[in-house]
Amino acid sequence: CRLYLQVELLSDICTGDGKALLPTVLDSPTPLQHRDEYDWPPQPKPNAHSWRMWKDALLRLFLPPQTRNHNLHKPLGAWLHIPPEWPWFYDPPSHQLFRKTGNLWRAYVPSTHSRRRRQHHTGFVDAACDLSDLPSTALPTATTSKRSLVFPSGVATMRQPKVPDLQPWWGKVVASPEDLAALIKGIEDGTAVCVTDGSLKDSLGTAAYIFLPSLNSEDAFSCVNQTPGGAQDMDSYRSELGGIYGCIATGNLLAKSFRIRNGKLVLACDCLSAIKNILKKKPPSPKDPSYDLVSAIRFLLLQSPLQWTFRHVKGHQDKHAQYSQLDRWSQLNVDMDTLAKAYWQIIAPTAPNAFFLPPEPGQWSIWFGDQRLSKWTTATASALVHNPALIQYWHKRLKTAHT
Repeated sequence: CRLYLQVELLSDICTGDGKALLPTVLDSPTPLQHRDEYDWPPQPKPNAHSWRMWKDALLRLFLPPQTRNHNLHKPLGAWLHIPPEWPWFYDPPSHQLFRKTGNLWRAYVPSTHSRRRRQHHTGFVDAACDLSDLPSTALPTATTSKRSLVFPSGVATMRQPKVPDLQPWWGKVVASPEDLAALIKGIEDGTAVCVTDGSLKDSLGTAAYIFLPSLNSEDAFSCVNQTPGGAQDMDSYRSELGGIYGCIATGNLLAKSFRIRNGKLVLACDCLSAIKNILKKKPPSPKDPSYDLVSAIRFLLLQSPLQWTFRHVKGHQDKHAQYSQLDRWSQLNVDMDTLAKAYWQIIAPTAPNAFFLPPEPGQWSIWFGDQRLSKWTTATASALVHNPALIQYWHKRLKTAHT
């Protein structure tokens, strides 16, 4: 029935104000053509038994028990998104109805013979006038028709769009089991492990990391990321830090999502200096390399509900021994090195734009314009303050001669 009617969402079969089901959906169903942006598969008209099941499902799911009208037990509220090919709009200021016809909008005006005065009972007739642009104040509606009259079914407001929740830079999932039950139990039981490794080439850094319920498990949950920062910030050490950040951020997200309060994780990588700098009792100095990432990682650990143990694994052991002869920690390190390099091969041809570590509440960060600095040194300050463009600006502003 849904395919025959060509509907996707509940709003497709509701009145324009989102308060009731369209009567035609229950009484004399015909394709609505509200979602013409899709190439719908051919669907013969369902038989009477299918329609009874369809009607019974709608009544049970969306209408109050023993109701005598089509009002929803919970109105839809404001529109979140307007389907691109929605056919009917009503414009309250001009009191006109508009129908999409190709790239134009056909105008409909209130019928002078209509005796009903309420907005959603007013009949509209074709004004034989096409507009190239829909009025900005027009709102989507659904209609019914009788003879030459068209009746809008009310309108709802538009919810103001919010900034979308962007995918976090630190974790793009590339492999996951059907469910995370085993991994969650492993974190709770303290058997779970994660291993990460980074890669760098041509000032582009990447990292990969894997979570497992236990060291010898095969239920891999793997992610990759691109290292934040400008070309001048990039080195192998920073790529390793990007992987460590991804591990801890992902672990914290899992703990929050599944309400893990006493979990444990072992994090392994082949960058001993990164582990030492992260675990130092003394706070990092802004002069330290990749100060932004080191301080951000320490902040993640401080906020984490999990207990983290770090383990150093010697890197690139596959160059000196066969993969099958390596222990499990070393094999996982080789796997992540391979995955990080593979991700680099995927994104490098598109020349991805550099991005900077986003600010977090409660963290110190150093910015120059829209760029977050990875560290702060005298050389950095001199380069920023005494750059040629800035010097030329002040010479022009103060009308002084160049020296």
